Amino acid sequence: RLTIAVAAISHNYGHFLPKALHSVRSQRHRADEIVVIDDSSTDNTREVAGNFDVPYYRIDKGHQYHSMQKALSVTSSDILCFLDGDDILPSNYLEEGMKCFSEYDVGLVYSDMEKFGASSGVISFGDFSNAKLQKDNFMHAGSLVRREALVSSRALDVGIPECMACATDWYVWKQVCLEGWKAR
Repeated sequence: RLTIAVAAISHNYGHFLPKALHSVRSQRHRADEIVVIDDSSTDNTREVAGNFDVPYYRIDKGHQYHSMQKALSVTSSDILCFLDGDDILPSNYLEEGMKCFSEYDVGLVYSDMEKFGASSGVISFGDFSNAKLQKDNFMHAGSLVRREALVSSRALDVGIPECMACATDWYVWKQVCLEGWKAR
């Protein structure tokens, strides 16, 4: 059985974080690990993590890439989900996503995305194509990724090019797929 860790990444998302963590705790397929990675927040992120009794790690790097590195280093599960602190997961997200890892060469699992708040609607990303991924990011930050794919691709080891600084998740997913891992 594959294990899964959810790392809620926050930079001043303390007011959103309770909903994000509730959505993780409400999963039909329970996460084996839940951690909060706080990158330079000046709000109540630490207190929120304490209220949920989950491990809390603070870094002062000011970049999602370093938060993902920290999450990889403090968890041990086979699969990771880097959940932005202002996102929520539907209750079947982990259950349905984990099913897609039945084939060993699947390194990433992504989904459509539903907007909430000021805007609404579903963004449908369609079927995977490596060529399409190299041109456009259609995998959101909360996609599921196999730890082995992150490690073998060195996606979180080599640093992020300046031109990709505002698209961290896209850079990481591209590196994983360039290494030969498939996405579903």
